[in-house]
Amino acid sequence: MSVTGEMTSRKSFGKIVIRIPKIRLTNENLVNLFRYLAAFLVLLPFFPPEGLGFTGLGNILMWIKRLQGAETLALFLYECYFFVRNLPAIKDRLRKQFVMFGLVVLLSFLQLFSTWHGGGHMATAFERIYVLMGAYVICDIFMHHTALRSFRVLTAVFAAVAVVNFAVVLLKYDTMGFREQGDYWLFGQKNAIRNIVIPSIAFSSILDRINHKKCSFLTLLLMLSGVTVLILVDSSTSIAVIALFAALLLYLNISNFELFNLKMISIIYIVLEVIIVFMRRIDIFSHIIESMLNRDVTLTNRTVIWDAAMKVIRQKPIFGEGLVTLENSHLTMEGFKASHAHNALLDITLKCGIVGAAVLITVVILCMIQQFRMKQSSLGAILGMTLGAFLIAGIVGELWNFGFYTILFTMYYLPEITQQVEFGNIYTKKRSLRFKLHA
Repeated sequence: MSVTGEMTSRKSFGKIVIRIPKIRLTNENLVNLFRYLAAFLVLLPFFPPEGLGFTGLGNILMWIKRLQGAETLALFLYECYFFVRNLPAIKDRLRKQFVMFGLVVLLSFLQLFSTWHGGGHMATAFERIYVLMGAYVICDIFMHHTALRSFRVLTAVFAAVAVVNFAVVLLKYDTMGFREQGDYWLFGQKNAIRNIVIPSIAFSSILDRINHKKCSFLTLLLMLSGVTVLILVDSSTSIAVIALFAALLLYLNISNFELFNLKMISIIYIVLEVIIVFMRRIDIFSHIIESMLNRDVTLTNRTVIWDAAMKVIRQKPIFGEGLVTLENSHLTMEGFKASHAHNALLDITLKCGIVGAAVLITVVILCMIQQFRMKQSSLGAILGMTLGAFLIAGIVGELWNFGFYTILFTMYYLPEITQQVEFGNIYTKKRSLRFKLHA
């Protein structure tokens, strides 16, 4: 009996058998390694280390942002070329892609127009557009035909950034590190750390499901390190959201992902948004806020910022005031200025007006519809939980970052991704059966 496909050599010493793995560097393996490395390097500039600006390395940060802009422009031009070349097929095969591409372009244009019209900071607007369009185009180009490879790369990138950020916080925590500069760490302000932690856990969990695992060591490590780093930087709202997200993910992983319902999470988000932000009945949750989150009922003066944001929105309701720098911001609290409204819905309305908010809400709804269509998909459940975690966090923070957009646009292509995963599982089973028959 012969066995084909043997990948190990054996050396026997008495009763002990040692398996020594053979590493084959074939042309195909080298090409795949180059592809993974190239994709990894392409994604990295979308995580600019903002903390470098406080360490005298601002020039490096500027070059990283320029590279980010150049990559986004190149990907965008490729996307335009793709649609122009396939224009006759848009009515049928490419309608779904074209709709989302049009909405992303429209939202990008509105950010530029609102900033120009409101006398804002155009460089800041372009940075936001790079993140939005970069996340969309990357998901659109790679998720259709190489979803499995894309998940591996996304997991590697988000995990690497999360681990590096965790290491920096541990190393710099005792000496205060960047905390002297308004709680700014390597990859942004303390509340922005969740924008890396949440997607890293999500993509690692998706990869676990694809590989038929319950919870890998990497996923558990990302959960523990994520909660730990948020405790160290004292980001209370993020701790609560991510701890609940990780616990729910572990529970459904053990029991059944079909128990998850994104519609229920959406309703909870809307109810909390109305009660806390618009009705200002924060006193209902005063016990939780004061005892568990260790914050006052103003949520660290966020209510003052919300009032200031609503005042500006009433003055410029249609297109907003555009994107501004911290120095030019109208959002003030106790003598300090805020760069955003500390509420996702108010923030997009403040910067892009009712028109921009309507476009972005449309994008979110279209992506959620794809998740509703895939009720039996465990990947859809993970993406739905992740989007729900982002939305809940967005009640007291902002959302418009690369992590949120990547999860959102990945959800938009969930049917295509699920089909690829199912085909990959069938192919793996056939190959395994063929291996056994040859034995």
